Amino acid sequence: MDDALAIYQDHLDRVSQAVWTADEDALANLLAVPNRMITTDAEILLETVQDVIKAAQDFRAFLIRSGAQEFHRIAREARWHPQHDNRIDGSHDTYVLRGGSFALAPYVNHQVLVREGGVWRGIEIRAEVRNSDCTILSPEQLRARAVQARAGLPTPPPGAERHV
Repeated sequence: MDDALAIYQDHLDRVSQAVWTADEDALANLLAVPNRMITTDAEILLETVQDVIKAAQDFRAFLIRSGAQEFHRIAREARWHPQHDNRIDGSHDTYVLRGGSFALAPYVNHQVLVREGGVWRGIEIRAEVRNSDCTILSPEQLRARAVQARAGLPTPPPGAERHV
């Protein structure tokens, strides 16, 4: 598959299904570590597969508490990175539905995928929504990072990212 948009949409569909069905093996395969997650009011760098799975579990729990019956992500655009043939930068809209209506307002996301060992994995997602309105980032993980920082323990710096 050479079409960046088709690869991007396929990845969106597979991750959405894995989140919705709590498929930890699929999540571990589809999301790279470290994994950077950003909303308009929070940011975290997840450093282990267990961190990524916990974040996905907490997001799924938020969807269920919101009464979501469907969760769809539709690609807007995707393009090959001009300097890396193993990277796709894209954007998509997220729709969380309940009974044919929005359970929460649709929002835009920007995501980076990298190909590792023939598998496309998400390494960064930036959601144009407040985490306080749509719990994409795990509150428990954010609190733990804040406690580490206050205690002077090493934490990933904001904006730290993987080099591809």
